[in-house]
Amino acid sequence: VQGCVNSNDSCKKYGDDLFFGEELKLIAERLQSIESSIAVVGQFSVGKSALLNALLGENLLATRKVESTKILTRIRYCGSKNEAKVVLTFKDGQKKTIVLRNVEELQKYTTFQGEEITDSLAFVDVYWPVHFLNKELVLIDTPGANSLTASAFETTRKQLKSSSAIIYLFMGTKG
Repeated sequence: VQGCVNSNDSCKKYGDDLFFGEELKLIAERLQSIESSIAVVGQFSVGKSALLNALLGENLLATRKVESTKILTRIRYCGSKNEAKVVLTFKDGQKKTIVLRNVEELQKYTTFQGEEITDSLAFVDVYWPVHFLNKELVLIDTPGANSLTASAFETTRKQLKSSSAIIYLFMGTKG
């Protein structure tokens, strides 16, 4: 059965089954597409980006007291700062790669305070040398769950469905 690429016993046994074959194919495809990702989620301005910066050991992501993160930002591994880059994925599916020499450049692609280009972006992949990341693990900074922008909230909602793990932050003073 197409989709049961790494054939397991169920795919072999039921792959051609009229009732279960198609379901098994869909499940197998879904399992193969899952990437190990940890999404940091919460209301805006609770410290999602600040927590990720603390884990990263440097101020890679913008932090402000007002809503800051506008675009889903996925932090991926690269070997050195010489290889650091940003891959912009637009809502129409097109991609653009930009060499990342200065961390401040990242803000114009990921924040509400950035350039107008953010309105046409679906998400941003940042390739940065993080000692505890590898090619299989991705950290994700999400827009606030109560974002003032409907598209930012929708992006966060979709990411929750595909993340391997979720860290949910909330303001302790608000309970």
